[in-house]
Amino acid sequence: MAVAGVSLPNGIVVACLQKHEVPIVHREVQSYFSKDLTLAPGDIVFDVGAHIGLFALEVYLRCHQNVRLYAFEPVAAIFDVLRANLERCGRGDELKAFAFGLSSNSEPAALAYYPHAPVLSTAYPDEDADLDMAKQAALTNIMHFADAPLALRSLRWVPAGLRAPLVHYAIKRALRSTPVVCQMQTLSQVVCDHGIERIDFLKIDAEKAELEIFRGIEARDWPKIRQVVVDVHDLDGRLGTMTEMLRAHGLSEIVVDQPPTLTGSNIYSVFARRRQATSPSKRIARAPSSIVSPRPPPAACAGLCLRLPSVDGSTESMPGPRERCAADNPSTLLRGLAAGHLYRLALRFLQLLFGAHQPLRRGV
Repeated sequence: MAVAGVSLPNGIVVACLQKHEVPIVHREVQSYFSKDLTLAPGDIVFDVGAHIGLFALEVYLRCHQNVRLYAFEPVAAIFDVLRANLERCGRGDELKAFAFGLSSNSEPAALAYYPHAPVLSTAYPDEDADLDMAKQAALTNIMHFADAPLALRSLRWVPAGLRAPLVHYAIKRALRSTPVVCQMQTLSQVVCDHGIERIDFLKIDAEKAELEIFRGIEARDWPKIRQVVVDVHDLDGRLGTMTEMLRAHGLSEIVVDQPPTLTGSNIYSVFARRRQATSPSKRIARAPSSIVSPRPPPAACAGLCLRLPSVDGSTESMPGPRERCAADNPSTLLRGLAAGHLYRLALRFLQLLFGAHQPLRRGV
């Protein structure tokens, strides 16, 4: 699949497989840096389910380009893009990408890879449930965001009775999977192999594999983990199971929230941290700019932008929160209505959104 480039709001151009995913994932990444979790220059960060590296790049900027980061992505096609994005930072010794996933064991695992929706690739495919979740997110939440993809914002002007079948149709086409076999390791195995003495921030977004990742952490390694943010699919009481595991291992300050794109679903973000054993002054002594909460202004990213050029000369900018485009204007779609092309226009929007590059035909 061709790799494209998308410009983030801070000016960084990232490689990606599907442009429509970037603003949605970028928004979710911002939500991870909340609930009193902190980052500091010099931190050690694990990015489990790294996808194309948007979280990793955000960490790199927030830590003033001083971080030891371990990013894990098991799907080869996605990993190639992740590696390309991290290599452009020119810090190979500190930003490490691994072409395997984390689990409860080191056996190979079969995953469903969705070429037209890579971010949803999973070891636990459930077509009906995944379709319903994606459709609910699109219709209830994402289409109302100012920084949502053009196609989804355009749905605001499509008659309500037509939105659901259009989105259902497009997502069903996007969720056509390709089976892939991926290598797995346990988190404790990685900690041992690389002599990692601590993990300051553990982020997990593994599309239903999060509990298996927890089970791959041996008792001796839990005390090394200072903070966790994990996306949990609350299946069979998993949310309660995982919060109890965190609490039992000393990560007792826990907040459960939902990403803004998934409000009303069974997917939750769990934020957990240890009670601080050291005073803030000691943490400041280790990292002079200890808590780096605000995102760096665009000017601070200038050097990084220069090292992240467009992949193929084709880049697309994400709109800022106050930016409006033609699709936000009712007159744009009213012209389509007047021409009698609403149905085809809406299908085209959804085709662009979900990457279904085959011609759309009635009855398909």
